[in-house]
Amino acid sequence: MGRRRRPHRPGRPRRRREVPPPPAPRPRWGVAALSFGLACLIGALIVTQMRDRHALSSRGLRIEAVLERLDHQDHRHGWFEQRRTYYPVFAFTSAQGHAIEAQGRQPVYPPLPVAGQRIQVVYDPENPTLVQSAAAVDAASDWEVWVLAPVAVLSLLLGVVAILWPGRLRRP
Repeated sequence: MGRRRRPHRPGRPRRRREVPPPPAPRPRWGVAALSFGLACLIGALIVTQMRDRHALSSRGLRIEAVLERLDHQDHRHGWFEQRRTYYPVFAFTSAQGHAIEAQGRQPVYPPLPVAGQRIQVVYDPENPTLVQSAAAVDAASDWEVWVLAPVAVLSLLLGVVAILWPGRLRRP
C-alpha cells in the first residue's frame, strides 16, 4: 500500500519539493589539453621542416657527392604489409676540406640509385649532416604548411572552445 496524501488546506501554500539547479558546465580540460598538445606537435613539425628547407635553400652549397650506401628502415604498413624505406648515405668533401658522410633526410624510392653513383647534393655548411639531393631541394613544396597549419589552427580553436564554452561540448 502506498502512502496517503494529506488533503490540501485552503489558505496555506502548497509545499513543493525543491529541485536543485543543474550543475554549471565545467571546462573540458582533457579535450583542451589534447587539442593544445596536437597543435604544438604540428607546429613543431612545421617549424622543423621549414627551418631545414630554409637552411638548404638560402645558405646551402651544391656539391657532387658519392652515394656510399642505402640505409633502410623496416616498418609495418597496415596489418600485414611490411615496407622498407631507403635513405641515401652521401660521402663528400665540404668547402672547408673535411670528409663528410651523412644520411639524407628524404627517403628514395624505386628505382633505387646504385652505390658509387655520383649525385648532386645540397648541404648546409653550418650543419654538414643536413644534406639532401639537389633534385629534392629543387622540387620541394610547402604542402606541409598548407595542410598542417589549418589543422593546428582548428585544434587550437577546439581547445579554446573547450575552456571558454564548456556547455558546447557537453555529452547528450
